[in-house]
Order: sequence, then structure tokens, then C-alpha cells
Amino acid sequence: MIFDNIMKSTKEKKVLILIGGGFLMAIAIVALILMRTIRSIHQANRQVYELRLYLEKKHSRSVNARTAIKQVEAIKDSMAGLEKFLYRRGDELRLITLLEDLSNRHHILQKIIASNLDTPSNHRVSMTLNLTGSYLNILEYLQSLEKADYFISINRLHLSSFVDRNKQNADPQTSLDIEFSLYVAN
Repeated sequence: MIFDNIMKSTKEKKVLILIGGGFLMAIAIVALILMRTIRSIHQANRQVYELRLYLEKKHSRSVNARTAIKQVEAIKDSMAGLEKFLYRRGDELRLITLLEDLSNRHHILQKIIASNLDTPSNHRVSMTLNLTGSYLNILEYLQSLEKADYFISINRLHLSSFVDRNKQNADPQTSLDIEFSLYVAN
């Protein structure tokens, strides 16, 4: 009987140990599976976050590209009307005629001192003029030149006044030396 009790208790202990061991193994397996799953979830979460950042950058670039394309189209549209204001090779006579007409209209004596109309350099044509006339006529000439159909860039302007001593009771005259340049379009 004692031996039977010991056997029973040994069998019960074995069963309890077996059940406890199985339970611990089940917990360990579940813990390993959960840890791997949690690690996979964190890794997937990080990849999704990186993908979201990448897609946001791509979207931002796409929006910027669309905006830039619209701006380029707007610039092209506005530039179409500016063609008539550009100096082109072969416009030498047109420019000289404009300058002569301005000097005649404003009663000014005009001399072309220097120009590179025949050989533009660095896409620029430059001219140096000497204008002689009354102060108001010269100002009106400059105002008309400013309104001309060309984009004129004035590089140097020298204004001086003098009286012609050869003429009695002569009005003071004004002399203007002006150096300007134009962009030459191809």
C-alpha cells in the first residue's frame, strides 16, 4: 500500500510534470511565434513608413513639376508677344531708320560715333551716338527712344551744355553722348 501510494504519487507527479512541461513548451512556442510576428509587424510598419515618405517626395516632385510646366507655358505665351521687340541680324536698316526718324522729329543733329551693327559680339550690338540740340528736344528724343520697339540698355550717358560762339544771340545747345546696346536674337 505504501508502495502503491508512492507509485500513485510518482505517476501523478509524472503526469503533472508532463502536463506542466507540455504547458511550458506551448507557452514557449506561442512566445516565439508572437515575438517573430511582432518583429515582422514592426519591420512591415517601418517599410510602410519609408514607402509613405518616398511616395510623398515623389508626389511633391510631381506637383512641383506640374507647376513648373505651367509656368513655362505661361512664359512661352508671354514671350510670343515680345518677338517684335527683339533686334535680329538684318535689322540694321530698321534701327538706323528709327534713330534718324527720332532725330528728325525732335530737331536734333545726330552722329553715329561707333557701332558694331555688322559684327555683333556676345549676342549684343552696341552703338555710340552724339546728339546736339536743345535740352528739351534731347529729353523728348530720349523719351521716344525709351518707347521704341527695342529693348535698349543704356551703358553710358554724358550730357553737356554749350553756346555756339560763331552765332550771335545763339540759344544754349545741349550735347548728349550716349552709348547703348541691344540684345541680338538669332
